[in-house]
Amino acid sequence: MLRKLLFAITALLSFNSYSQCIADAGPDQHWCGHGSTDTISLGGTPTGNNGQAPYTYQWSMDAFTIGSTTFDASVFLNDTTLANPKLVSAWDSEMTFYLKVADAQNVVCYDTVTITASSFDSHLGSNSFSINQGDSVQLFDPNIISTLPVDSILWRPNHGLIDSNATRPWVKPTHDIVYYCIVWDTAGCSQQGAPFQFVTVNHLGNSEFEESQIDIYPTLLKVEESLNIDLPQNLSNARVEIRDLTGRSVFSASLENEKSEFALSSLPKGIYVCSINTKGKIITQKKIVLE
Repeated sequence: MLRKLLFAITALLSFNSYSQCIADAGPDQHWCGHGSTDTISLGGTPTGNNGQAPYTYQWSMDAFTIGSTTFDASVFLNDTTLANPKLVSAWDSEMTFYLKVADAQNVVCYDTVTITASSFDSHLGSNSFSINQGDSVQLFDPNIISTLPVDSILWRPNHGLIDSNATRPWVKPTHDIVYYCIVWDTAGCSQQGAPFQFVTVNHLGNSEFEESQIDIYPTLLKVEESLNIDLPQNLSNARVEIRDLTGRSVFSASLENEKSEFALSSLPKGIYVCSINTKGKIITQKKIVLE
């Protein structure tokens, strides 16, 4: 009799231990949006608990239709049947996902999670400035727009910047350069915009020679072509330096002859600024394109 009673109590406890399924959709999270390295997964650790394994999972959301296309959870999650699916896209700044968990006894439980997201946009416009050597100019606003308030801004490259964190910084570069910026929103997410503020520096003449005597050609180079530089006879201790559009030096060499030739096939295709300097002073610059 006692053995039967103990068996009945054990069976009842076993049944009750699997009677309460618990679903955990995980904590509410914020996603930094497309173009970021931010990867978030939904669901808890574990997502299904207190029931009888194995569990099945189903993630859903309030579907909506635009035109002939219906958007549901399968558009925004990599797999709606995983315990911890990854968010791959976001439609709005706030989305709610619903979780349904069923255990082996078909006991069902539910939970929800809210995902907020940052969204950035960048326009394709550009600004061009032309200043004399030693002058400064104020840049225009960033080319990045955020759906959340802007927390901070960082302008790059650092060369010539008087305040790299200002919305419209003053710059005083010594050579032609193009500036871009990185914007952080109040959620701590960031987006880098394309280079779009071009500053051309007009250099003062040198009394020993005319700038027009310096020839840099061709300015449009095929991969098999070399860059040629012709100098006047009375120019000494000259150097050539090539920078990319972020201001980073990618090539530098001494100019020891009136005529010099340089192969640039190792550089990536793109736009560069070629400058000739002597005695620490840039005397002329040209934009060159490698294609």
